[in-house]
Amino acid sequence: MTRATTYWLFALYLVLSNPLSVSAQEEVSDWPNCCCGYTGDLISDLCRIQAIDQRLNDRMPISYGLTANPGYLAMPSARMACPGTLTVGWARQPPYRNINVAMQVTDRIGGSFNRRHFRGVEDPILSPYGFGDFSDKGANIRLGIITPEESSYQLPGVAIGIEDFLGTRAFKSIYAVMTKVCLDYDFEISVGYGVDRINGFFAGGAWWPFRRSCYSWLEGLQFVAEWDATDYIDPAIEHHPDGRSQSSEVNLAAKWRLWNIFDISAGWIRGEELSASIHFVYGLGEMENLVPKMKEALPYTSPVNTEPIGFVRSEEALVQDFACAMDDQGFTLHEGWLSSESSGERTLRLVVYNKKYLHMAEQRLRLTCLITNLTPSDLDQVIVIVLAEGFPVQEYRFSNERLKDYRCGAISDYELTVMSPLQEATRPDACADWKLYETGCGWMRPFIKPDVHTFFGSAAGKFKYSLGVSAGVDGFLWGDIYYNVDVAYRVYSDIEKVGSIDMVNPSQIINVDTDRVDYLKAHRIRLHEAFLQKAWNMGCGYYGRVATGYFSDLYGGVGGELLWYPVWSDLAVGLEAATLRKRKYSGLGFTDQVRKLEGMVPSYQTFHPYQYFVNAYYDWRDVQLDFKFTVGKFLARDFGIRSEIGHYFSNGLRVYLWMARTTARDIVNGVRIHDKGVGISFPLDIFKPHCSRKRWKYAMSAWHRDTSKRSPTGRDLFTMINELRRD
Repeated sequence: MTRATTYWLFALYLVLSNPLSVSAQEEVSDWPNCCCGYTGDLISDLCRIQAIDQRLNDRMPISYGLTANPGYLAMPSARMACPGTLTVGWARQPPYRNINVAMQVTDRIGGSFNRRHFRGVEDPILSPYGFGDFSDKGANIRLGIITPEESSYQLPGVAIGIEDFLGTRAFKSIYAVMTKVCLDYDFEISVGYGVDRINGFFAGGAWWPFRRSCYSWLEGLQFVAEWDATDYIDPAIEHHPDGRSQSSEVNLAAKWRLWNIFDISAGWIRGEELSASIHFVYGLGEMENLVPKMKEALPYTSPVNTEPIGFVRSEEALVQDFACAMDDQGFTLHEGWLSSESSGERTLRLVVYNKKYLHMAEQRLRLTCLITNLTPSDLDQVIVIVLAEGFPVQEYRFSNERLKDYRCGAISDYELTVMSPLQEATRPDACADWKLYETGCGWMRPFIKPDVHTFFGSAAGKFKYSLGVSAGVDGFLWGDIYYNVDVAYRVYSDIEKVGSIDMVNPSQIINVDTDRVDYLKAHRIRLHEAFLQKAWNMGCGYYGRVATGYFSDLYGGVGGELLWYPVWSDLAVGLEAATLRKRKYSGLGFTDQVRKLEGMVPSYQTFHPYQYFVNAYYDWRDVQLDFKFTVGKFLARDFGIRSEIGHYFSNGLRVYLWMARTTARDIVNGVRIHDKGVGISFPLDIFKPHCSRKRWKYAMSAWHRDTSKRSPTGRDLFTMINELRRD
């Protein structure tokens, strides 16, 4: 780097460190006069207030680079997208073609996945089988130390990042970057320093000249420029022979944000090549109700019936009032009891099952409206016990005096919530209490959801998939025994040529999961799962369950679990174990044989799978993070630990990543690897005209191997309970 360049970067740093431009300071100093200077003209004053409000909420758009990370072209910025923002797209970055997926997990943490295709370079092993050009995949992570939005753009944002920290790490880089947003002039400028592929100082800037235009189609037009610090000449840095030249360190591009969803760019990089990209940008974390809830009833308001229990309103009429109203509101009244507590209070105890509400706040609101408008005036309190899948989880205790105050508006929702907090579920006294009503929780509930499987890096092609639909029923048998039957139908796929053996790095431990594709290819219709499950609340925050049946495409058997998870705790600890059988590739039968490779030669050995674990969970509600740690014996007879961290959003979306380390010695490209990956749990409630608790889950490992694999054993206790306690 020349001395002149160093001086230029130092001057740029001084500009970035300036908190506000002079014009911005003058404008801010005028705000008090705008707020306090009452003119007597209502319309004029409202316009001034609106202008101030727009200024306070004005946000600069984010520019995305050729790898879907916030940045310019090849260089990053310190900007952070809104939490839950998903970016998916394609980029032409000669000599590469990039497939990009990025997610802003929190307001400070973002991650992305890139697959680079080396144009014109064949894979020496896989290309003869139809794989095409050589490709490399990598993962990146970014951490925002300070975001520009935190100071309303008065201070620069600071971020650090690691690129390509998984896989071959051929494009690895570590960098720190600072970005100053000048809102008044509609531009941002960044300066940073990196090592490895980003080698030394870099800089970049973006300008939105028409951001305030009255033409919406012009607002998203931007121009970017950057100083590219990549050392393309070095073969250790640039791995494609066609990319080892550079006529200029300055890259230029024009970008267009269309409908605030599509990010399109065309640019000139390395002074030699034309770049292009198109990315789909969408705020999944903020997405709510794509389909209006036209079939959903409003919270209960009428008819109001607080008639005392007696000749006019008998006990049977009382429970029928509640049963019918709850059914309309999405609940099932499982039991109704009338009793006298030890304190002498006359109590109505209702045991209800939440059929459809994903969030505890919505569940509580609707129950509160029901109880407020239907509780007899001569009762002292109402206890509402909420069931998960057939077992009590928690309860609310409503004082009738407080319900009367709430009904007449003397107290608010918040005050009633404080006075009737969540408590451990209690049981009625079957000998002393009077059971008024009992029914099942619903014996059949149909459902439908996507069935998607993807395979990256198959010898038959870079990306293979199976698209289908999964349909089934769940419900309760004999009162409180939960069952689930799920049948999958493969609509379209191109996995016929995908094999279950890695031709480059075949798994040398028993193949407990790498033959999954053979199950998917066997028949177009397959039984995904069919199991029975019984769960109990044992009191004092202790829960238990047992389950038996077909738990997945690969395994069936018997499993059990114990969990300690009291209402007042965000921490949960549990034990689980299962004895299993591996399913045959087709049909409903089981096999006691498992494949094991010696080099590329398969052999089969007797296999009686089992697993056991100690689990610890923690729900950090303040930052919407949850953690899960599992220690125990996995299916491939390997012992180790699996760690999972997830972030959930207000609409129910959850993204998570996991890493595992076990005793299994699995070698890929000469290096011992351990399982790691990312996943997403998507609430189907967003796409339905009525509320729903069903979810669709998708997960992807860095390498599909046999280490740290476990079989599901029904619905786990923590998930069932936590879903009912999460706002």
